[in-house]
Amino acid sequence: TFSEHSDQSLEAISNQSNCMKIFISATGRIMYNYINREMNPDRLIRYPKRFREDITIDNKIIKSLKFYNNQIDLDFHIQEHYNNPDHKIIHFCNSVENAYNLHSLNNESNFMCGKSNKKYYKHSQNCIESIDHKITFNKKILYATKVLDNGIDLKDENIKLIVCDEIELNTIIQCIGRKRMLHSRDKVD
Repeated sequence: TFSEHSDQSLEAISNQSNCMKIFISATGRIMYNYINREMNPDRLIRYPKRFREDITIDNKIIKSLKFYNNQIDLDFHIQEHYNNPDHKIIHFCNSVENAYNLHSLNNESNFMCGKSNKKYYKHSQNCIESIDHKITFNKKILYATKVLDNGIDLKDENIKLIVCDEIELNTIIQCIGRKRMLHSRDKVD
């Protein structure tokens, strides 16, 4: 679900011969199941169990886990607990329209979505930047779709809150995983 062309990339990799292919992912079970169930049998990649490694999810980065009922409750929580000007927040929205609308209401925010969202992509900002050995965004809140849930490593101890409106577990894991822990006290809510 990351990209409408993921299957083409996988097929191109799978068609390579005389080479070893190594797939690594924090959420690899989906890919493993797809390869074994969906791919053309003559190109099937077999994974003997001895070569398959399942690693327990390490959630040391999570300081606390909270649930909210509506945007008003979330806004109140943010005002009450993340009012330090240095605190940053990533909000993964389950719809591009919601992400854009929230961004439109907040001058201290960035907005990112994928190119396939033609209506909103023109408003998307390339706001991920490297500053003093940090990989971060330049405003208080980053409203994004799950386009950001792969391939981005945010390294900024000022990121204190990750809000995720997604309900699919692997997507949630990927979203939280964008924030990289820099030291043992670098945790997020």
